[in-house]
Amino acid sequence: MKHKLLSTAAVLLLVMLTWSCTTDNDPMPTPVTSAPRELSIVIGPRPAYTAGATLSATRAVQTPDAAEWETGDVLWLYVHFSWITDEAIEKTENYVSALRYNADGWHPLSEQESIDLNTSGIKPDGSGAVYYSGFNRQPRWSAEALASGTTNAKVRLEAYYLGKGIPDEDGILVPDYTTDVMEGAGNFSPGVPVTISLQHRYSRLHVTNEAKCVLKYIKCVSGWNLGNGVSMEADEIGAIVPSGGGYYFARIDKNSKVTLDDNIYTLTPGSSDENGNGIYSGFTYTLVPLKNGTVTPGDLQTNK
Repeated sequence: MKHKLLSTAAVLLLVMLTWSCTTDNDPMPTPVTSAPRELSIVIGPRPAYTAGATLSATRAVQTPDAAEWETGDVLWLYVHFSWITDEAIEKTENYVSALRYNADGWHPLSEQESIDLNTSGIKPDGSGAVYYSGFNRQPRWSAEALASGTTNAKVRLEAYYLGKGIPDEDGILVPDYTTDVMEGAGNFSPGVPVTISLQHRYSRLHVTNEAKCVLKYIKCVSGWNLGNGVSMEADEIGAIVPSGGGYYFARIDKNSKVTLDDNIYTLTPGSSDENGNGIYSGFTYTLVPLKNGTVTPGDLQTNK
C-alpha cells in the first residue's frame, strides 16, 4: 500500500554532493533580509517509549538506559520552501537531504558518509518536484525567497528516522518490523531556527520468549522511496521469535489482531485523543507466549 507521508497521510539524497538546484552561481537577486540562507536545524532528544506504571521508559533500541541518539543514526529530511514574489507569483522549492549523528551531534553527510549510505542511487521523482540540496551542507533558502518585495516566505521541514539501513541502487530503503520509525515536522519563517521533535510512529511489542508471532490489520513500512518520500506498507507481519524474545514495531489500532502460537491478545490503548480515539503509538506492550488475554502498556497481560 502506498501513501504520502505525514500530514498528506504522509510526507516525508544525488547526488552530486556539492550541487544544488539553487546554486550560488544562479542569477538570483541578493537577499536583503538579515536571515541566513542556510537553515539552522536543531533535532530534539530521541523520544522514549512509554512503558506504563510498572516499567521505566526505555530507548528504542531496547536497553534499560534512557532514550538517546546513537552514533550512526540518520534522519532523512524533506524540506519545502515557498514564497510569493514581488510580482505576486507563488513559488516553491522542495529538497531532500539527510543528517547523521555522531559524538558532537547532528551534521550534514560528509562525502564518505554519502558513499557509505549509497546516496548516488537516490533519483529525483519523475515530476521534477523534488530537488537535491547535496548532503554535505544544510538545505538553504533561495536568494529570491529572501529578496526585497518577497512576502509569505516559509519553510516546512519533515524528518524521518528509518533505522540504520542502506538504500539500494534505486534509492529504496527497506525497514522491517524490527525497525523503529519516528517522524517530526514543523513550519518556520526565515531566520527562525528549525527545531524538530520526533515522535514514535509505531507501538513497540516485546515478546518475551520463543513463539510464532502474527500481526494482522496493522501498518508497517516495508519500503521507502527516498527520492519522492513515498512509502509502501505491509498490513500483516509474521515472525518466528527467537528463544531470547524480541522487539517488534507496528502501527496498532482497535482492529489489529495479535497472536502468539495462535493465542489471541487484545491490546488496550495507552491514551486517547481529543475525539476519544485510542492512541497506541509510542507505548510498549509486553507479551508472554503460552498465555492470552488483555495487555495494557508496559504490563504483562492478564488472562480473560
